[in-house]
Amino acid sequence: MSDHQRPLRVGRVVLSGLRARVVRGVSWNLIGTTFNQGSTFLVNIILANLWGLSKFGEYAIILSAITAVVYVAQLATGYTATRYVAEYRLADRTRAARVLGLGALVAGVTGGAATVALFLISSRLALAFGGAQLVTALRLAALGILPGVMNGFLMGALAGLESYPALGRAGMLNGVLYVVGGTAGGSVSGVNGAFAGMAVAAVVQSLVLGRALVSEAARQRIELRLSGAGAEASAISRFAVPAALNGFLYLSAVWVTNALLVRQPGGYSQAALFASANNFRTIALFVPAITNNVAMSLLNNQRGAGDERQYRRVFWTNLATTAAFVVAGACVMAAGGRLLLAMFGPGFPAGYPVLLVLLLAAVLETLVLATLHPLLTQDRVWEVSFAAMLPCYTTVVLMTLALAPAYGALGVASAYVTGWSVALLASISLVMRLGIWSHRVGPHLVNA
Repeated sequence: MSDHQRPLRVGRVVLSGLRARVVRGVSWNLIGTTFNQGSTFLVNIILANLWGLSKFGEYAIILSAITAVVYVAQLATGYTATRYVAEYRLADRTRAARVLGLGALVAGVTGGAATVALFLISSRLALAFGGAQLVTALRLAALGILPGVMNGFLMGALAGLESYPALGRAGMLNGVLYVVGGTAGGSVSGVNGAFAGMAVAAVVQSLVLGRALVSEAARQRIELRLSGAGAEASAISRFAVPAALNGFLYLSAVWVTNALLVRQPGGYSQAALFASANNFRTIALFVPAITNNVAMSLLNNQRGAGDERQYRRVFWTNLATTAAFVVAGACVMAAGGRLLLAMFGPGFPAGYPVLLVLLLAAVLETLVLATLHPLLTQDRVWEVSFAAMLPCYTTVVLMTLALAPAYGALGVASAYVTGWSVALLASISLVMRLGIWSHRVGPHLVNA
């Protein structure tokens, strides 16, 4: 019996089957994500207090730009690995192995290409973000792109194998390294040093996750291979092409909002207010995101088994759970928002209105992602891209153009709320057509 199939003891209660898998997955994911997100939060607080509003704003602009590039360059290889490995790891180990091999190859190529591309455009990008002094920091930050892309794939692959303990342990190690590298580098060499230290942490995380994947795949009798991986190209392309579109839209939204924000009076200070508030939005999102990731793996596994009753059960349980978590988290952050923002240093509590608006965006985003699961498990990514994500990010860009000049960071936050509202309406409309809202059980979901 594999680890994820074993009963789980919680106090005096013994859980088995699907419940044990959910609790085990969420628990280890929570540990890993707490260290990952917690380390980012801690580093941001330390650097903000060390540098002040303006310099922290420069750092925040670059960090958000690099994060967007990593997201684009991944081409959904992490999600693709979770999607197909979860479905095939028991039913067809050969296909699971080919998906892993091809995903690793794609992530390596696109991550390397993105690194080179950012080096080449770093001077122009720095000017767009308001200062030639950002060129060196952008190039140092670019060193973390390739390991960042690989980390996304490796984490998705381990999630597909339901190897959540390995994810949790890797997250703990990376969190410690990120704090040490980011704060030590930032203390010694400012923005440049911070990104250099973070790049080192990302490389170490890749090595740890890679070793964990090889070990877990061998334990589940999945032989990692590149030979024959081309047979799974259609599976990758079904996600890679629409993911590229989604990534381009996301990247455009981030870069347009950043460029517009820093060009306003006190632009870097406005960017710092947005970034500090966005930290708490991320915290409100991270438990729902964990639950969503575990649910995606389980939904694909139930689809592979042809069990629609369990498929519906996972979907509805996840939707209710993620909604409850994000609302509770948003309420806590809103209640203590001014005190929380004060941890970043003097001047940061002025971002409290921005925080409130971003928390609303977090609730909407969580509902969108949980609602779209049935479409994603059926490979209907193009529908998600054109009907939900394209309207979402287009709205964000247009609303930023309209609101940022007058309202700064608050205008950008409001643009995201508007965009995710559009996406939620579109998502509900799309999923209603699948019959997931009815109680009738039939083959139209798991065999679509």
